[in-house]
Amino acid sequence: MNRWPLVGRSAQLDHVAGALGRPGGLVVCGGAGTGKTRLLAAARERVGDVYWATGAPGVPLGPFAPLLPRAADGAALPAQLSLAAAALVARRGAVAVDDAHRLDAASAALVAHLVANTSVPVVLTARTTGPLPWLRDLDRLTLGPLTPAEVGEVLERALDGPVETALVARLAELSGGNPLLLREIVDAATLHHEQGVWRSSGPIVAADTLPAAIAARLDRLPPHVRATAELVALAEPVPAAVLDRLLDPAELAGLDDERLLESRSREVRLVHPLYAESLRATVPPMRARDHYRRLAGLPLPHLRVVGWRLDAGLPVGPDALLRAAREASDGLDHDLAARLARAAVDAGGGFDAKIALLAELPYEGRADEALALAADLTASGDPRAAAAVSNLDLVLGRVDSARSALAAARASAGEPGLRVRLALQQAAQAFSTGHIALSLGHGDDVLAVAPDDPAVLGRLAVSRVRALACAGRTRDAIGFGELSLRALRSSGGVFGDALGTRTALVRMALLQAYAFDGQLERAREVGTAGLAEASAVALRAYWAHELGQVAVLAGHATTAVRWLREAVALLPIGGLPASPHLWSLDALAEAYALLGDAGSATATVERLRAVLPAGFVAPRTAGAVRAVAAGGETSRARDLALEHAGALEGVGSFLMAGWSLHDAHRLGGTGVAAALERLADRSQSPLLRAMAANAGASPPDSAAEGLAALGCDLWAAETYLRAGHLHRAGGHVAPALASTAAAERLLARCGPVRVVPPAVADPLTGREREVVDLATRGHRDRDIAERLNLSVRTVQSHLYRAYRKLGIDGRHDLPWTP
Repeated sequence: MNRWPLVGRSAQLDHVAGALGRPGGLVVCGGAGTGKTRLLAAARERVGDVYWATGAPGVPLGPFAPLLPRAADGAALPAQLSLAAAALVARRGAVAVDDAHRLDAASAALVAHLVANTSVPVVLTARTTGPLPWLRDLDRLTLGPLTPAEVGEVLERALDGPVETALVARLAELSGGNPLLLREIVDAATLHHEQGVWRSSGPIVAADTLPAAIAARLDRLPPHVRATAELVALAEPVPAAVLDRLLDPAELAGLDDERLLESRSREVRLVHPLYAESLRATVPPMRARDHYRRLAGLPLPHLRVVGWRLDAGLPVGPDALLRAAREASDGLDHDLAARLARAAVDAGGGFDAKIALLAELPYEGRADEALALAADLTASGDPRAAAAVSNLDLVLGRVDSARSALAAARASAGEPGLRVRLALQQAAQAFSTGHIALSLGHGDDVLAVAPDDPAVLGRLAVSRVRALACAGRTRDAIGFGELSLRALRSSGGVFGDALGTRTALVRMALLQAYAFDGQLERAREVGTAGLAEASAVALRAYWAHELGQVAVLAGHATTAVRWLREAVALLPIGGLPASPHLWSLDALAEAYALLGDAGSATATVERLRAVLPAGFVAPRTAGAVRAVAAGGETSRARDLALEHAGALEGVGSFLMAGWSLHDAHRLGGTGVAAALERLADRSQSPLLRAMAANAGASPPDSAAEGLAALGCDLWAAETYLRAGHLHRAGGHVAPALASTAAAERLLARCGPVRVVPPAVADPLTGREREVVDLATRGHRDRDIAERLNLSVRTVQSHLYRAYRKLGIDGRHDLPWTP
């Protein structure tokens, strides 16, 4: 681990460093571990000539012995202090006193004298000013805890890489933002680096790695109080009324005496989350079993009680297990869902339990077991079996088989409710394979039968809102998403404990609709709020996925890479060809390309191709296009964009088709304006209309202004640069300067991105530009010829003409681009 960084204290550091350079005194206050010493040391490093003293009871004046004459007596102390102070001032020195609250009486008197009677700068740290009343008269700087964002920055700098947001949130909660405690927890935790993201590989703390302060506090607890605290730790959060039923008065009194309980919004928890984490890590197995037996009788949500009964070794009926498995699956806790479904099968749950288990096995990577179970279910001839097997076919990449199995199951289903469920599955399946019009058609079938059912709307909205947005019907998408949210919130808990997860999934779909409608800032706000509310790793990964998509659309490539690397690493679908994974991989490739990292962009596109089976239409293709362009093959990238646009329009994904056409325009393609205008005319999306305006006859400045108003900073900057070139070519200097300045302001928001060169005022032809771009990347003539399917002689001719147009002598004058 790198040196633990000083984060979130820049203003305080400036304050302390300034105090060390001017007469007077400053006391830095804060609890243990808040970073007072580290802050003072950093200020000392910045200032230079500072005498450092550390408070410690013991020999009088011990911390200041080097400043005083060897023979000091009490009567001469004031004069000696003045001489010492004069010496400090003569060399422009200052005094820094750490742990001033621990100074011996004589040293405290010396410091008080320096502050009151000399011009020596003095800065002290203290946990409290109680023992030294004169400290209360000094200027004071109080250090509070780090914010969660600052905790994330500390971790990323200490670990030298991105950290899973769920881990950041958990560590911020456990440490309370205390830097010292945060470091102790990180030192004790088992972390691993997965696909460029730091993750925790198990419990944050273990029995033999508890932070020292926590271990000492728990070891001091009386045994009966510790046992009661363990019970609460396993159960929390506990409603206050339920806690009264769980604990007898003596047990409650024991916890109160030790000040271990805290009430939050009518729920009771242990006073510090790290206590709960540590107690759960150290409770003996047999005592944990006894605790779970007590908890199993509480009137709490079904899923929690079933889990406790299993942990206690108590019998649980198959129906209860199956219901809990479904709730866990709806809540995206696939590990727990698989465990409960397997227990339901073992308890005699039969056909329904096997279907529930089959749905979870792919998440565990158990393809062979899933195939064997699917064969067993298919033999039953039940339509529900065909539906379950269809899902398995889909995640195994057998799209045609998945679609035909589901269609056959729906056609043979006799019960209306089952037909609706199968149509819902068809709509979701069609969207996940990129067939937008087909998904909307299945959704129409569902709404014709069950237009007001909250359970139906809550399930359909996740795919339908996104499908409507991809089709360019963004206002319909937003309206349906908001309608579904209202239905969910008034549903009376139709989704049980998973209602929050279902609501979050609909909000994510709405975020995409807002973004495709050109409301990028609103989309970003929804994503930021959702991430802050999410606790489950899977949900945080999905929110990271959504925020990354918005960042790419805005052109903020560094931010996009941060979010999308986490999403790709953590989405709970591994290498399966699931829709979010395909979106994230392509968006990540685009973000790498925007940063000029052609190697990473190409590698990410290859990774996408490896999990994109036949029958899937890539839902998003900008990354594949930009990766080719980043490698210098601009004409091939344009051709690829046009090819993708045709495929996307063919499946009804009109907005994404427009996006591909706009990419072709940005890469210097011509003849796309009419097609973009046609797509925009059938769309409700201001974003698609802005793309069409950018490629059409609108003045570039006007088009750029429209893109900037939507939040598409990079696209707007590119268009302003094009406008500037046009103004300059026409001899209009002032408008050219204004357009260029607007581009620079927007590029500053984007961060380090590689801008597409303006497609005007370039003396080179398209092919000459392409050859020159490859040459600037160090490719030899033969390499360029092979890439562009040209002869070596043709490449050399293009280069010769380009050198003459650019006014240079040869390849050695070209700028090198890594």
